[in-house]
Amino acid sequence: MPIELLHNERELFSRLSLGDEKAFTSIFLFYSRKMYPWLLKKTRDEAMAEEIMQDTFLKVWVNRDRLSGMDNPEGYLYRIAANLVLDHFRALALEHKIMYRFQHRKTAAADTDAQGAIDFRETQQLINQAVEQLPDQRKRIYTLRQEGLSYHEIAARLGISSNTVKNQLIAAGKFIRGYLSENGITTLALISFYTTL
Repeated sequence: MPIELLHNERELFSRLSLGDEKAFTSIFLFYSRKMYPWLLKKTRDEAMAEEIMQDTFLKVWVNRDRLSGMDNPEGYLYRIAANLVLDHFRALALEHKIMYRFQHRKTAAADTDAQGAIDFRETQQLINQAVEQLPDQRKRIYTLRQEGLSYHEIAARLGISSNTVKNQLIAAGKFIRGYLSENGITTLALISFYTTL
């Protein structure tokens, strides 16, 4: 079976490096059809494969100035995707480890459990305070994401692009984690927040 090629690939990537949105759309439409099945095989999760694919092309757009004159742009795309898959499984393993520790912690000392509950409430209060300080649109996007909506669903509801949703969530997460850190929240709590954003 012949390998499917993108017509004028070098030219498209060169145009993309200069910020050409039409070139980006052509590259996305071509490579997303190839990349999604590969990601699905790696993750065995349709939603995660879709999210990693979106994140891959978001990184391509953000770092588009690096694409000019690149010898193997397809390899570059797949390296980004592979690294995101690896990050996904690392975060998943970390989340499972954290959940295991919480579920199997010793319950002999009631005061330890009570302190843990207090810490959780304080952390949640700080998160709420940080969220209230977000700009209106960013707060709305963050809230909808916490309600379980996908990037596409949030974008459709607010009439914005999925890339805007992603960028706003990244900014919201960075601000909230910084706010928690400034208020003395432990590294473990920050990791727990990061893996649930």
